[in-house]
Amino acid sequence: MIRDWNAGGAVFRIWDFVRADMALGVHSIFVTQHSINLTTFSLIDQSHWEQIDFWMQSLLSRTSATTPLIIVGTFADDKRCDRQYVANIESRIMERIDESSSSVVRFITVNTKSKKSMRELKDLIVHTAEAHGMTGQRLPTSYLLLRTQLDLLHQQKIEASEVPVLEWSEFTRIAAAVGMTEENAREAAQFLHKIGDLLHFDDENYGLQRCVFLDQHWVADCYTKLLQAREIFITDGFLPLTSLALIWKEPLYPPSMHDLLFRLLYKFDIVFPITISQLDASISCSLDPTGITGAPLTVADAGTATAATTTTTTGVSPRALASPLTAPPSSSLPSPSSISVIGAATGTGSTITISGGTAISDHDGAQTSLVIPQLLPTERPNEVKDLWPTFDDQFNQIGRIFEFKPMPHSFFTRLQARTVRLPVSIMCLWAKGMLVRDQRPMDLSGSHEEENAAQPRPKLHNSALFDYNPTTYRLKVLIRTGRRSSSFAKMLIDNINALIGGWYRDRTISITIPCPHCVHERSFDPFLFNMTDLELLVC
Repeated sequence: MIRDWNAGGAVFRIWDFVRADMALGVHSIFVTQHSINLTTFSLIDQSHWEQIDFWMQSLLSRTSATTPLIIVGTFADDKRCDRQYVANIESRIMERIDESSSSVVRFITVNTKSKKSMRELKDLIVHTAEAHGMTGQRLPTSYLLLRTQLDLLHQQKIEASEVPVLEWSEFTRIAAAVGMTEENAREAAQFLHKIGDLLHFDDENYGLQRCVFLDQHWVADCYTKLLQAREIFITDGFLPLTSLALIWKEPLYPPSMHDLLFRLLYKFDIVFPITISQLDASISCSLDPTGITGAPLTVADAGTATAATTTTTTGVSPRALASPLTAPPSSSLPSPSSISVIGAATGTGSTITISGGTAISDHDGAQTSLVIPQLLPTERPNEVKDLWPTFDDQFNQIGRIFEFKPMPHSFFTRLQARTVRLPVSIMCLWAKGMLVRDQRPMDLSGSHEEENAAQPRPKLHNSALFDYNPTTYRLKVLIRTGRRSSSFAKMLIDNINALIGGWYRDRTISITIPCPHCVHERSFDPFLFNMTDLELLVC
């Protein structure tokens, strides 16, 4: 929800994420370096206090540490909230704030029944905006003219039920009409994005630089529609791609926009693609591959863009598959710039193209679904006990335990999305963990050589279990490999280290390694070696 508030000679555009499920998904899309962030919590409900770290780290993962943040305690009028009570809460909360979180401006309490306390909060917001140079800026006349033209065009599109999105060429044409060069137009788009007038992401990796979103409501609603479809099309966080056209419908969400929306949600870790292989019946996964009963969608090939047809939906098929969730072959791993969702001419079908324009359709050996991390099961599936016994003497087991400072909720989602791009099969996937295995079978010695047809050996696979605790910010990774050293373990650990180094460089407290000998002796409490100590010994 957007509300415009005029104060101090400036207009503040307020985003109110009143629905928790919506806020978890899309709030990061609308956070900019030019925003003031208010985190509210109940003074009388201790369960709310634990969420402050969560929201703070989520904001800091998308902005700099100097972005202003105000922590607001509500229900200050409750009889329990005397001066000492509030002081104790403030002390406890401020102690939890990491030193790097210099964005915190102030802790303040409000009483909705008191005009004075609300006025104090408003004054603090205005003062914060002024102190951070967000008001009083002198702008070129062309910026104001462009803004006026875009507002008129936005209103016209809304009244005509047209998609409120401009191609970049159209945006630059409007900018040129008010005297701007293309470079000026790019700077103006960045400024208008920063102040919340529109959304424009100058990001070639995700292909978002070619469009301008005029209506933030329209963007937020595309995710709301996914959440609303959870009971019909989404199974344990998996949305079959063939169902997407039945959720994002014309006129506001035509197939021509599905590519763009997918890229946007993918950029912000709200969804990520995965392919479903039906070649291995040894792994069970309760997932309907089509999401609908009746005749399957006919999916248009990316190269021909022929029309697609569908039949009336009659409900979700309850049948379960016996198949692993498998990433594409390493030769065609989906990088953000090479993934596109292409709608058929009739608006009834969609497909994802990964590298080189090869369509993954219902008729192939593998098919694509979108994973919505927010809707994944919160508890570890029961199948994990069978797929990952506590001890397994056929393998060597190594591990890493990462202890972090408070992390944003998107950390493990990013790790999941990066892991599925590797040459691994996803055996189980849930909100706080995943079980993966090497796509390449090995023999008992750990070799990846082809099997001897005359002397067949049992097919075994290197595998790994990821467990993440979002409350203690602890990631535990256990990897089982053959008797020989395996590149599989190195690949997974390098992937984790790359993510930490790129996004969370200063968040690691410690890394420990469970003693392999203790694990081999079936110890439930193996000795933990500190990684730093081991590195010093090597040096």
